[in-house]
Amino acid sequence: MTPGPDPESAAGPARAAGHGRRRWWLVIGCAAVGLAGLYLLAMLGAESLLTVRDRIAAADVIVVLGGDGPARAAWAAALWHKRVAPLVLVSGDGDCRSIADAMIAEGVDAAVITLECRSKTTWENAAFSAPVLARLGVRRAVLVTSWFHSRRALASFAAHAPDVRWLSVPAERGEDWLSLAGSPDGLALLKEFPKTLWYWVRHPSLWWPDNPAGSAPARPAGGYGAVA
Repeated sequence: MTPGPDPESAAGPARAAGHGRRRWWLVIGCAAVGLAGLYLLAMLGAESLLTVRDRIAAADVIVVLGGDGPARAAWAAALWHKRVAPLVLVSGDGDCRSIADAMIAEGVDAAVITLECRSKTTWENAAFSAPVLARLGVRRAVLVTSWFHSRRALASFAAHAPDVRWLSVPAERGEDWLSLAGSPDGLALLKEFPKTLWYWVRHPSLWWPDNPAGSAPARPAGGYGAVA
């Protein structure tokens, strides 16, 4: 009689494979928890690391950057209606015209809006806007972008238009942190960290003061003051 296979010998490789799969799932689970923790820390650190807020004050122009168009357009239109500045400059190739149209729909006079529709990056926003600002004779400008993009944008514009006094008055977060984490803005916020680091590497003279050249004193999180 031929002996059958030893059950213990057959079970050994199966148990080993099962342990191996469990270890992989444990590694994947730990990595997911770690990434989620880093994502949360990035969001919580965005206020202090990526954001500059200045007190709202009267200026010559409101400069609106393309990107999160609807939110920035709505906030810039509100500032114009508050008589913060008589002129508007919209910069960015992707949605400069749609931002202008949205502001016009909010009651902003089309005649006061100037478009700069060539720039594809924040650095180009500033570089291509600088001669327009010079032509308009701007001495003081309000910069409108997303709150987590405000520090990099402000540094770029201060570098290209150092004679302009810059005020960072960004469009604010319109959702709670949990909702933000699952929204496109959450991913955009996360991308802002390596983008800011890259700007720091390429243009170290811009960083890391709260107030790039020409800007007003930074205002902490929690709102703005009245128009001065």
